[in-house]
Amino acid sequence: MKCLLTILLFLFTGTGVTMAQLNEKNLEGEYDLEGVREVGSGFVLHADHTFDFFFSYGALDRQGNGKWQLTGNQVIFNSEPWPGSDFLLEHHQHSRRCNIAIQIQDKNKMILKYIQCKVISKDRVQAAETDNEGLLIFEPQPIDSILLVHTYFSDQISSFPIDDSTENDFLFTLSPTFGTVFFKDFKLSLNGENLSGLHPIIKEKDMYEYIKNQ
Repeated sequence: MKCLLTILLFLFTGTGVTMAQLNEKNLEGEYDLEGVREVGSGFVLHADHTFDFFFSYGALDRQGNGKWQLTGNQVIFNSEPWPGSDFLLEHHQHSRRCNIAIQIQDKNKMILKYIQCKVISKDRVQAAETDNEGLLIFEPQPIDSILLVHTYFSDQISSFPIDDSTENDFLFTLSPTFGTVFFKDFKLSLNGENLSGLHPIIKEKDMYEYIKNQ
């Protein structure tokens, strides 16, 4: 018996291989979201502790990536931080028009709709959604800031302070990371061979199952 214990200790400590490392090795693979109709989503955990996240629903596709680590019974996901905006303010000026015009441009015209916008001053807030061409028209007012968020491709609001509140013509484009899903201490729990917990995008339930693809 003593000899057997010595062998086991050598296997798990003398060779530098710990039980935690063995558990992490078993975690490698693809975990697919279970029980959400018409949605393809999940995580792929790689041996080098990187991961890929994928989400597909109809024409909507989003991705993310970063590093994962095993802490106790939880897999923790982190990525590069959100850069602070999903949009870039390319141009702003005074124009002869009376109204405020905000144009959002991208080669993919299909993505320009469903962008929510607010123009804000201390006395007034106006809100609208882009048309199919990415255009918004507001009534005249001073502008202290502009807020933008895409209904399906943004997880946080992009805020732009405006130095000259009398400007009324603005051009935005999409940032290179537009649509990327970012992770900060996102946790999933081990559930046998599978994972369970929240979903980064879908918020309808507090618990989802991710089944390991064998």
